[in-house]
Amino acid sequence: MARFDFQELVERLPLVVYVDQLDDKSSPLYVSPQIAQLLGYSQEEWLADPDLFTNSLHPDDRERVLADIVDRNAGLTGSMTMFLNYRLIARDGRVIWIRDDEIVVADADGRPAAAQGYMQDVTARQQDGIRLELLVGILSLAADETPPDQIVAAAAESLAGLFGDIDVSYVERRDEGGFSIRYTTDEGKPEFWDEVEWSADYLERIEQGPIVIEDVAQEAWLDPVRDRLIERNVASCVDVPLLRNGAVTGVLWFNSARPRKWGENEVSVLVDVAGQLAIVLASAHAREQRARAERDLRNRDAILEAVSHGARQLVAAPSWRDAAQGFMRELGEASSASRSYLFENVVDAEGEPVSCHLFEWVAAGIAPQIGKPVLRTLSLDMLGLTGFASRLGRDEIVAANTRDLSGRERAFFESGNVRSVINVPIFVGAEWWGFIGFDDCVAEREWSPAETDAL
Repeated sequence: MARFDFQELVERLPLVVYVDQLDDKSSPLYVSPQIAQLLGYSQEEWLADPDLFTNSLHPDDRERVLADIVDRNAGLTGSMTMFLNYRLIARDGRVIWIRDDEIVVADADGRPAAAQGYMQDVTARQQDGIRLELLVGILSLAADETPPDQIVAAAAESLAGLFGDIDVSYVERRDEGGFSIRYTTDEGKPEFWDEVEWSADYLERIEQGPIVIEDVAQEAWLDPVRDRLIERNVASCVDVPLLRNGAVTGVLWFNSARPRKWGENEVSVLVDVAGQLAIVLASAHAREQRARAERDLRNRDAILEAVSHGARQLVAAPSWRDAAQGFMRELGEASSASRSYLFENVVDAEGEPVSCHLFEWVAAGIAPQIGKPVLRTLSLDMLGLTGFASRLGRDEIVAANTRDLSGRERAFFESGNVRSVINVPIFVGAEWWGFIGFDDCVAEREWSPAETDAL
């Protein structure tokens, strides 16, 4: 009767009590029925399958836990072994944090006979710790005046590392609609997501709060993108909006490769982190905008000083051509460009309009382009630069990052290792005389209104 009462007590505890063999799988001899509440497997299933425990171990914790089992079986851990904060994958895909305390018991002859212990669900406690750690980490990035892109990258990597079984992506809302990915922990190419056109249904849903999807195969509203999600190994996800003044400015995507149930506390952690991240990013963007405005004004002043000095040199020289090379150098350095150049529009022997490459300055380590046959008499139309020619001829400044250009335009600038370009037309009276250009061969850049006005 006493034994029966003890078993009844054990099976009423808010714990999973177990007795395991001392083998490499820690095969179960007994497990209390609370295993069903913890992981979704019945007592009978757990006892019938000796691989169920090891197969349920989270991939990021499996090697460590199995190594501890080996040490336990070899008697290397003393009388008590404590597996703290390892994770198990429940039947429904939930990630359960476990505190596992056990003791090795001996038989009548004093030899190790079995392991007895209990497993306790500490998921809420662990996630509260994760929440605090992430919030403090994000705040420290703000205190360090970290740039916005680095804040996003650090937050995404921390989330992915602490949750372990998810990929994290941050996407910003585009002015023209939809979203553009800015950072992802997914090893696949982020360009994949640029091809996904989210529906008005998605935009309406994300504006209402987090979207929690346990299995993408079961959500009818995902029909337009389901195949792409499955192809991209997304079986389950949580999308959390980032808000600024009540408007969605971005979304954090948390993607899992298998269907899973997202716990209420788990989603709460993600929402809290996204809220903190939105505040910090808004502050970082404002700080960056102030710094950019100050930098733009400095660049504008440097360009205007170069223009003023160059103008004096041009006027004083016997011919403007004698001073042009020095002028190109001053403008190139003042604008922090990799390359500056001057083209004049002429008519070739066949009577066709072409642009001649007259002068060029390049920064240290940048390959010069002057002297290339294609640039001596450059036909913008024949090279597929009709759009450039048309806009320059209308007295418009043309600025672009090379990757945003179309086929032939992109190929032309890529041939000169140009990452970013700005061309400024030169008019003599009402006549389009030619143009001055600046290339950045190191990084993409946005030319500010202050800079373009100065040019």
